[in-house]
Amino acid sequence: MAATINGTEPLLDATGGADAKLSAAGPGTAPGADDDAFLAPFLADDFDPVAYARELLGSPDDGEGYSADSDADADTGAGPSSPKDKASDDEVELRLARLAFTSSDLTRQIEQLVIDHFDELARSVDGYLAAGHRVAGVQAELEALAKDAQAWRASVAEPRDELRAVLAATRAHRDLASLARALEAYLAASEILPAVELISSPTTVPDADLPALAASVAALHVLAAESDLAGVDAFDAAHAKATAARSALLARCNGMIHPRDPPRARTALAGLAALGVLGEWHVLRRAKVASRIDNEAREFLEALASAEHRHAQLQQAAAAASGGGVSASGSRGDLRSAGQQRRDSNPAAAAAWTRLETCLDVVATEAKFLRVLLGFHPVDGAWDEFWAGVTTTLAKLFTAPAATRSNILGANYPRIVRLLRATESRFSDAGDLNLASAAAPLAAPYLARVESAITDAVNLAFPARNPGTAPSSPHYAQLGATLASHLSAARESGLLDPTARLVAAALDTLRLRSAAHVADTLAVAGVPSSAPTATPAQAAVAASASAVYAAYDAVASTVDESDPALAPVVAALDAVHATAAALADALMQAGVAAADAAILSPRTAGDWAGELGVRLKATRDVVARLHCGADGDAWRRVLVETLAEHVAASLAVVVGTQIVKGGSGAKVRWVNELAGIEALLASLLPTSDAEESGLWTLPAFRHIESLRGAVLVDWPAPGAAGSDDARASFRASPVVAAVVLAGIAARGTPLWKQRRETPRETLDFVLDMIDLAQDGGELPREVAEWVRGVGGGAGEWLDAVQGE
Repeated sequence: MAATINGTEPLLDATGGADAKLSAAGPGTAPGADDDAFLAPFLADDFDPVAYARELLGSPDDGEGYSADSDADADTGAGPSSPKDKASDDEVELRLARLAFTSSDLTRQIEQLVIDHFDELARSVDGYLAAGHRVAGVQAELEALAKDAQAWRASVAEPRDELRAVLAATRAHRDLASLARALEAYLAASEILPAVELISSPTTVPDADLPALAASVAALHVLAAESDLAGVDAFDAAHAKATAARSALLARCNGMIHPRDPPRARTALAGLAALGVLGEWHVLRRAKVASRIDNEAREFLEALASAEHRHAQLQQAAAAASGGGVSASGSRGDLRSAGQQRRDSNPAAAAAWTRLETCLDVVATEAKFLRVLLGFHPVDGAWDEFWAGVTTTLAKLFTAPAATRSNILGANYPRIVRLLRATESRFSDAGDLNLASAAAPLAAPYLARVESAITDAVNLAFPARNPGTAPSSPHYAQLGATLASHLSAARESGLLDPTARLVAAALDTLRLRSAAHVADTLAVAGVPSSAPTATPAQAAVAASASAVYAAYDAVASTVDESDPALAPVVAALDAVHATAAALADALMQAGVAAADAAILSPRTAGDWAGELGVRLKATRDVVARLHCGADGDAWRRVLVETLAEHVAASLAVVVGTQIVKGGSGAKVRWVNELAGIEALLASLLPTSDAEESGLWTLPAFRHIESLRGAVLVDWPAPGAAGSDDARASFRASPVVAAVVLAGIAARGTPLWKQRRETPRETLDFVLDMIDLAQDGGELPREVAEWVRGVGGGAGEWLDAVQGE
C-alpha cells in the first residue's frame, strides 16, 4: 500500500475502491458535498486537536477506540486481522487520505493566493522593513537620551543633598532664634511682674491695676504653652515666678468679690476673665451657692420646727390662763404677725424668719453677681436656669412635711409672698421671675385660716346678748379692720379672688344680722319712734347704724372699686351702706314725725314751742349717737333741712290762727320762740357746720325765714301786703307766706277745718305745694285758689304781694 503527499500521485492503488474515488476527483476538487460539514470542526473556535484525533481513531461500528494494543498485535504478527479489524483500518485510512488531500489543497490555495497578491505583499514587506529601520533609529535615540538623563541625575544628586543639609541647618537656626526670642520676651515680661507679696497688698498694687496685671500673667502662660522652653534655667525660674503671681492674683481676686462692694467685685471678675478662669470660677461658685441655699433651707426647717414647738407651748399657756377657753376656730392666734409672736416671747419664730430672709438674701446676692458675670462671660440660658433652680429649691422647701404642717407658715403666707416678691423686685427689669409660685402649696392652708379668722370676728361682733342691747361699735370696727387687713394681704399674696368672696360673705352676714338685731330690739322695746324723748329703741338703732357703718368704713377705705376682682366686695359694701343709711333714715323719720306731732297735736296748741323743743332735743340726743363719718354729716344736714321744711310748714298751718287769737303780743312771742327753734335746729348740724352758721346756708332755711317775716307783717292793716316784710316773706317761700296769710284771713278758724281735713292732711298738702313751688319758683295755682277762697281780703292781699 503506497501513498504520497504531493497530491500528484494517487493515495491508493487501483485496487482500492474508496481511494480510487478520491483520486478520480482530481486535484483541487472538493471531496464531496459534505466537505463543509467535514471542515466545520476545524473552523470552530473551541477546536481541540487531541479530542478530534481520539474521535478519528475510534471504531465507527461498536464505538471501541483505536488503541496501541492493536498495533502491537500487528507488529508481532499475531495472525491475520478479523473482518471487523479490516473495516476499522479502511475507515482510518480513508480519513487520513481526506486529511492529506485537504492539507494539500489548502497549501495549493495559499500558494495561489500569494501569487495573486504578490505586489501587495511585496509593498507590505517593504513597509514593514522601513518601519523596522525607523523603530531602530528611535530606539537608538531613546537609549542616548536615557544615558544623558542618567548623567544629569548623577550631576544633580550631590547639590540637592547639600541643599537639603543647608535647609535643615537653617531651620534649626530659625527654631533656635524663635526660642531665643520667646525666651527673651518671656524673661522681659516676667521681670516686670511684682513679687507675690506685693500682688497681695492693695497698697502696692491698686485694684484698678489687677486686670492689666492678670492679662500680662495670662499672656506669659500662653507664651510658655506655645514655646518649648522647659529645661532652660532662666525660663524655669521666670515661669515659677509667673505661676506664683497667677496664684496670688487668683487669691486676691477671690478675696475682692464681696456683695457689699460691687465695684471691687467687678474689678475682680475682670481680673478672673483676663486670667481665663472666669467660667470655671463661676461653675464652682454656682455649686457653692446652691449648697449654701440648701443649707439655709435646711436650717430654716429646723428653726421652724423649734418655733412650732414654742408656739404650741404659748397656746397651751394662754388656754390655761383663760381657763381652757379657745376660739371658735382654734386658730385665730395663728394669724398674728411676726411682731406679735416676738412679743409673745417666741424668739424661735423670729429665728426661723431670719433664716428664710438669709436664704433669699443669698439668692439675691448670687443673682447680682450672675448678672455682672454674664456681662464678662455670656452664657446662653444661664440666667433662666439659675432662677428655675432657685424656684425648684424653694418649692421643695415649702412642700416639706415640716412646712406643710406649720401653723406659722400657713398663717403667714402673705409675708412669705412679700419676701419672695421683694427678692424679685430687685431684678424687675429681668421680667417675671415667678419666684412666688414656689409658695403655692401654702395658699390653701392660709385661706382656711382666713375663713376661720373672719368667722371668729363675725361671731365676736354678734355674741349672744339680751335683745335691745346696743351692739358694740369697736367690735364692728374690729371686724371691718380684720376684713380690710385680709384684703390687703390678699392683694399682695395673689389670693384676692377667693379672699374677696370670703369678705363679701362676711359683709352680707353682718348686714343681715344687723337688720335682724334692730328688728328684735324694736319689737322688744315697744316704744313708738316718735316718742318725746330718746328711747332705748332709737338709741339701739343709732348704735346699730354706727356699728354697721364702722365696719363698712374700715373695709371701704381699702377697696379699689375699679378692680374687677373686688366686684363681690363692692356689691356687699353697697348693701351694707344701704343698711346703715336705712337705719339712719329711720331715725330721721322718727325725728321729723316727732316735730310734726309737737306742732299739730291739739294738746300742744298752747305750748307748741316747748313741746317742739323737747322733741328736737330728743332727736339731737339720738343723732349725737350716730357716728357715720362723712355720710353721717351729710345725713344730719338732710335731717336739718327736712326738719326746717316741716317745722316751717307745720307752723304756717297754725300760726295765723294763733296770731289772730293772741293779738300783737303773740307775734313777739312767736319771733322769740322761732329763734329758739332755729338754735335747736342748728345744734342738729355737724359741729363744723354749726360753727360756721351752716343753718342759714341751707336751702330749707328760707322757709323759716319766710315764716318769721310773715309773722311780723300786720296783714289786716291797709297796705300791709306792700310792706318790705311781706315782700321778703313771699320771695323767701311763696307757699309759707300764702298759708300764713290764709290763716290770718280765716279769723281764728283752723285751716284744716276750713279745708275739712285732718291736721296731718293739711300739712301734707302744704309740703306738697312747697315741693311744687321749688320746681317752678312761683306760687302753685292750687294754693292761690285756696287762699282766695278763704275770704277776708286774702285774695286782695295775695294779689298785692304777687304784683310786687
